[in-house]
Amino acid sequence: MSNTFLDATARAMRLLEGAQLQRNRKEARAQRAFDRANARYRADMSAAAMTEGAAWRTLLDVPGMTVSTAAALSGTSIATIHRRVREASHAA
Repeated sequence: MSNTFLDATARAMRLLEGAQLQRNRKEARAQRAFDRANARYRADMSAAAMTEGAAWRTLLDVPGMTVSTAAALSGTSIATIHRRVREASHAA
């Protein structure tokens, strides 16, 4: 083994260790960004469900309004109306 081989190996190992530290930092930063975005996504989806659910609830609270009538008026299936109202109650 030559001294050149050992020197080159030591330099390469230092470079590798530095690259591994950088990767760990970048992965941690990416994970934090992902977690923030995911939390924002969940909050926005919950708010959207609450908004639509409240609107369905208002329509269904009209005296004489049935789910079938609301479905016919809105062009929405009965199952979708039930699902939207249920989603809003779970988002609360």
